[in-house]
Amino acid sequence: MKKAITHSIKGFNSIPLWLLLFAVCMANYAGFVLYGGEEQYFAFARQFMNPDWIPNSVSLSHPAGGNLVFQVINGYLLRYISFENLAFYGRAINFMLLCIPLAKLLRHFHLNNLASAVLFQVFFLPHQSFYAGEWIFQNYEEKTLAYIFVFYSLLALFRERYLVSSLFAAVATYFHFLVGGWMFFLLMGYLIAQKQSLRFLAKTLGVYLLITLPFLIYLGKLYLVSNPSVIDGVNIGRIYAYKRLPHHLGLTNTWADFSKYHLDGVLVSVLFFLLCLFYFKRFKPKSIQALNTLNLILFGEQVIFLILSVFDRNGTLLKTYPFRTNSLSSLLIMIELALLMKWHGFPWLLRKFSRPDTPLFLKRKYVWMQVISLSFLVLFLAVFVSEWQQTFAGKNKDAPQPDTHQLEMMQYIATHTQNTDVFLYYQSEQPWSFHRRTNRERFVVYKFTPTKNRAIYDWDQRQQWKSKLDNLQNLDEFNRHYKVDYFVSNRPLQHPALEEVVAFGSITLYKNNRDVTLK
Repeated sequence: MKKAITHSIKGFNSIPLWLLLFAVCMANYAGFVLYGGEEQYFAFARQFMNPDWIPNSVSLSHPAGGNLVFQVINGYLLRYISFENLAFYGRAINFMLLCIPLAKLLRHFHLNNLASAVLFQVFFLPHQSFYAGEWIFQNYEEKTLAYIFVFYSLLALFRERYLVSSLFAAVATYFHFLVGGWMFFLLMGYLIAQKQSLRFLAKTLGVYLLITLPFLIYLGKLYLVSNPSVIDGVNIGRIYAYKRLPHHLGLTNTWADFSKYHLDGVLVSVLFFLLCLFYFKRFKPKSIQALNTLNLILFGEQVIFLILSVFDRNGTLLKTYPFRTNSLSSLLIMIELALLMKWHGFPWLLRKFSRPDTPLFLKRKYVWMQVISLSFLVLFLAVFVSEWQQTFAGKNKDAPQPDTHQLEMMQYIATHTQNTDVFLYYQSEQPWSFHRRTNRERFVVYKFTPTKNRAIYDWDQRQQWKSKLDNLQNLDEFNRHYKVDYFVSNRPLQHPALEEVVAFGSITLYKNNRDVTLK
């Protein structure tokens, strides 16, 4: 029995760590069902590279901005493969590319496979951020490509190759401006904490700017020229932070929402900040000191922006996604805790059980290590198998998938309407897959938010008009402002301009005869 346990643990620890982490990612997130973010960004990418896909689309057509590289790559791929295949293979390739530097990072701290697997599967993946909903591993988006280079940047930082770290932060910026930008902020904060010279700080900044300058010029022309922050008295930053993304940005909009969704995580983060500031810094191993410094910077930045968010009612600072660093701080604090347990916690337990009255077998370090390793292995396998079962059961989704009647309706729309027709889902947001299943335009989709201020303003105006249509007496005025050819509704609609076309179950398609109201 002892030999079997030893061989099992040894065999597990001999697996290439990147492959083990990759298997964990696939167990948790593999699938052909698209997440909402993939529905949004894939559609943006296809429309960007093929504007004739949905002619004159408003909901999908806007400059790529900080997502330029992602949209070019994936917009090109979507000419040849389906959205579902891009989701599956995109995630798989992305996971592999993420797990290679992550494995190197964990190896740098001398964590074996068992410790790394338990940390990753049991602790980090279910809690990729303590609040504000940020994540690194899940679906395939532009930020997940950026995190590949963020991991390489972190690895270079820990190896004290700071100029290389700056280079990788710059590359990450091309894939996602804010993810790469915050990584560079973290690097500069770390160098200042290490009391690097002003000359070296300038050199590090120079490397970053030299690489990113063309991209920064492109973004400057896009977002700083003819991109007013207030339009018709409406502050666009407030719409973006507090109306569209309160779960990511406008955390302090109302006390009720803050206490319900974020308070517990904020308290945990503040606790870790205090531990890093007053307690963890006492431990002398160099790797713990480096991790503790980074965590102090990350948690400190988040605390500062939480305070500022109370006063930033126009979202001026919040639009920089200051809580995006929450995922990095979650990962790094878990690695720091793992190292503290390895170098201080387990030795303390061994000393605790080495008293004269302790049975002999409990005094042996070998026995303790076997018990701990076996417990880790069982815990990991139990969670890993459970995740595989949920994945095969098709539970990897963040929204209800279209039922049979919805699919039939979208198929009818794709084959019986014009490609220039515009559709409005009455009192409904789902399904997000409408564009790709029908090749038709939707009047507005709450989740599909543009990035330029004028487009955000138009998106908000359309959202308000859609809400006004809860009372169909406003349809006459609506038709004077906008062109919508069809309504899709889960409830009967009565108005002289609306003519029932076809029904599938409780879902009905109505033709909007605008001429009736425009006479």
